[in-house]
Amino acid sequence: MFPVGVLIATIAMMFGIGGAIFFSPLFFLLFKLPPDVAFATSIIIEIFGFGSGFIGYAKKKMIDYWLGGHILVFTIPTAIIGVIAGKYLPSPILQIIFAFGIIFLGFRFILKDKKILIKYPSFHAACKGMKNNTRCYIFSHKVFIYSLSSIGSFFLGLLSSGLGEINEYNFIKKLKMHSARSSGTSVFIVVVTALVASVTHMIYYVSKLNYSILDQSFALLIFTIPGVVLGAQIGVSLVKKVSEKTAKKSIFILFVFIGIITLLDLIF
Repeated sequence: MFPVGVLIATIAMMFGIGGAIFFSPLFFLLFKLPPDVAFATSIIIEIFGFGSGFIGYAKKKMIDYWLGGHILVFTIPTAIIGVIAGKYLPSPILQIIFAFGIIFLGFRFILKDKKILIKYPSFHAACKGMKNNTRCYIFSHKVFIYSLSSIGSFFLGLLSSGLGEINEYNFIKKLKMHSARSSGTSVFIVVVTALVASVTHMIYYVSKLNYSILDQSFALLIFTIPGVVLGAQIGVSLVKKVSEKTAKKSIFILFVFIGIITLLDLIF
């Protein structure tokens, strides 16, 4: 799990997506953990990987805190709702939702979209005299954008992934942000939301006195966490070397592949 953690965290940081989207299927396909346990464990690992990546992006000043703060208002409560919902859905249903959701997101990355931004009115002081800056724009369809972020955080709580992937879709496809700044802002949003989701998971398991699940998670965490901390720093250092076109194609291939193997596991 240490080298696997390094590899997954490197990929996740380079593209600004959640590493849990790779860890979750690994845990329930290879290690045969119950999906809800796999998702909970993946979220905890994601916190350490994204926390390490957050430090790296913060040092390079590649995080838009203004944008991230606005989105967190919607993602934190919906992530908690997702965690609670996941405790009552059957395991096969969770896997089906995960598989089709990730395939859908993969195709969305390679489809063409129109720019949906308009100039921000001058009521925001920070915008005066500034051009081509994300905070100097407002979403012309902000209800759609914030709703999509809320859906992503719901699935982060439910399936351990979705928010980082939707962030990248919103930031790269809609806001036309540079891939490095997009990844940094996405990492900031995901690490805060994932922390809230993981605490909710732990409260649930402790309240149910289900300590065997905590033991299973700990056995994986002690080897994986050091790997993701190291891999996150590698990913941050490589992020500027990846073009936006390459990032979109790579994400599409990875997402569709993971979705297909998840469905094949259910079928066979």
